[in-house]
Amino acid sequence: MIDWIPSRKAVNCTDATYPAHGLYLKVILHLAQNPDKRYTVRYVSEHHGISRNHLVKVVNELCNHGVLGGKRVCTGGIKPAGAPEDITQGLIVRLMEPSNGLFCM
Repeated sequence: MIDWIPSRKAVNCTDATYPAHGLYLKVILHLAQNPDKRYTVRYVSEHHGISRNHLVKVVNELCNHGVLGGKRVCTGGIKPAGAPEDITQGLIVRLMEPSNGLFCM
């Protein structure tokens, strides 16, 4: 489980995407706690005090990249598409900064 968020300098993130980095990780960590359960976007946004509209954009991007699985029916919701341990912080950063190289510390 990820228990820290590196500095912007350590992962070479731009100023525009660094604040969103924590939001992506909040969503992933919340869903990874109970990977078989589906959560609604409304529940996650209210639980973490996040704007629902902004969270919809984040969830949509994560679903498009195959990190999350989502259903739009009344019994739907979002959950990790695969095993939670396969979703790494590096993967999330690469999704946010696809043209940016990472350097390890």
